[in-house]
Amino acid sequence: MTIRAVIIGLALAVLLASFGFINDVWFFFSYIGGDLVPTYAFGLLLVGLLVVNPLLRGVGLWQFKPGEWATMLAMMCMGSIIAGSAPAVAVPASLDHAHL
Repeated sequence: MTIRAVIIGLALAVLLASFGFINDVWFFFSYIGGDLVPTYAFGLLLVGLLVVNPLLRGVGLWQFKPGEWATMLAMMCMGSIIAGSAPAVAVPASLDHAHL
């Protein structure tokens, strides 16, 4: 794990969390990460492995190591669940709509 994997993973997690909120609250599409598999996180991993690593190798820069991909995937999974349906499921219904 390197510092670049943590920085890129954190940026992707924030991106997925913000996009997940917009997706779930404004557009009412299916949840990004609250289901069994966060498809957007694994989709970004697939794009990274198939597009980004060969481009980095072709340009002559360091490509990402497997440990760095695992770090970024773990951070993306947490970012996609933050804004998904997981927090809504964790809060009991009695606390969700508190009466004053």
